[in-house]
Formats: sequence, structure tokens, C-alpha cells
Amino acid sequence: MTLKNQIRIVVVVGGIALAVVTAVTLQSACRYDDARVYPALRALKEPFTKVAIDYYVAEAGAIGVAITDAAGVEKQFLLPAPSRPGGPYDQVLAGVHYVKEPGGVPVPDPEQTRRRLTDIVVRYGDRGPDADMALLALRGHPVDRLRVWIRRKME
Repeated sequence: MTLKNQIRIVVVVGGIALAVVTAVTLQSACRYDDARVYPALRALKEPFTKVAIDYYVAEAGAIGVAITDAAGVEKQFLLPAPSRPGGPYDQVLAGVHYVKEPGGVPVPDPEQTRRRLTDIVVRYGDRGPDADMALLALRGHPVDRLRVWIRRKME
């Protein structure tokens, strides 16, 4: 085997290794304090059988998440649009999935609950346009930006 072929093999193997490490790093789960997560969300049993995500463009980017756990229990959450464009989702409502639905209960520690919901969307959410936009709004990782860009190019 010539030196040129050996260099090609090293470059290809190195590129594959770098791609795998990057993908694993960017897809890492969100960190949250389970003790501070809203009790109704914490009570759901994994693995989740369904995670429905809706991203409401007309409502400035509100996100609805409905989770069905292994026992068939469903809980719904709504992250209303941030108060300023591009700002953090600083409020979470439990018991509602849609923006105009009445009866949402404000979650006491929304940051930890939002992180847990983001973790669930990353690990269990479908990979449709709404889930991609929700992840982009919640996490903003480069892999989320790439996913949205690819989806738009394919439409």
C-alpha cells in the first residue's frame, strides 16, 4: 500500500470519527434538576409512547407538547411565546396544549420544567417540522439549525 493510500485512509477514518463525536455531543440530553421539575411531568413513566409537538408560528412561536407515558397517561404543556423575540421561554403552563385553550396552570419553576420538556422532545419527539422548529427555539444547537435548513431545502 502506498503512502498516498495510507493518508487517504487516515483522513477518511478521522473524518468519520470526528462526525460521530460531533453528532453525539450536539445531541446530548438537556440537564435539569428532577426535584424541581413540575410534579405532573415528573410522575410520567418512561418510555413515552407518544410525544406530540406543535409549534405555533401565528402565536409568535408558542410551543405545545402532549406526552403519553408507558401507562397511557397523557399530560399536556404549553410554552407561551417569549415576551421578547428571541428571548427565553420563561413560562410553562400545565394542562393545556393549545394557545387559546383555557385552564392552563402556571408551573412554579418553569426553567427546570422547560429543560425537562426539551430533553423529552430531543429524545422522543417526532422529527417533523414542528419538532424541528421547537428544538431550534428551545435549544438552538447547530444540529437544530442544520435540521431546519435541510427541511426547508427539501420542501
